[in-house]
Amino acid sequence: MRLSDANLAHLPVAVTQPAYDRSARGVGIVHFGIGAFHRAHQAVYTDDAMAAESGDWGILGVSLRSANVRDQMRPQDGLYALVEQSADGSKVRVIGSVADVIVAAEERDRLIAALANPASASPSPEKVIAARRTAPLTLMLRIVARYMPIWPKHSGSGVTPDCPA
Repeated sequence: MRLSDANLAHLPVAVTQPAYDRSARGVGIVHFGIGAFHRAHQAVYTDDAMAAESGDWGILGVSLRSANVRDQMRPQDGLYALVEQSADGSKVRVIGSVADVIVAAEERDRLIAALANPASASPSPEKVIAARRTAPLTLMLRIVARYMPIWPKHSGSGVTPDCPA
């Protein structure tokens, strides 16, 4: 059985699931580089914040290199399992803060739209304060992307930056 929104109800009781309605939450964070570190730390903190507070804090992950993470996470509706190990044993938790993952070179228009969306590109003071507690690097990248846009241009040979090398 593959992890997905439709299969959450079929997981063992011992597996902790998101404590909020994922379908009622919008994207509020655009995160570049949705690798293992982000998923093991920042996305977990964001998941905790989403469980504690209302608001659109879903993460749109942006891969700048390959489609691997997108191809793994999209069929799982952005869900993944985190295993926490301690002297007391292991705990399995499903993280639900990742709404979707895109590849920048393949979904440029969607990326631009997400960054231009006031919910994710122009944080309110309340979002800034909450983001400082949950995901400061993500907030910084959102602000940099908003005010210093460097969009990849697609050429026949691959992706090249707008600025000179």
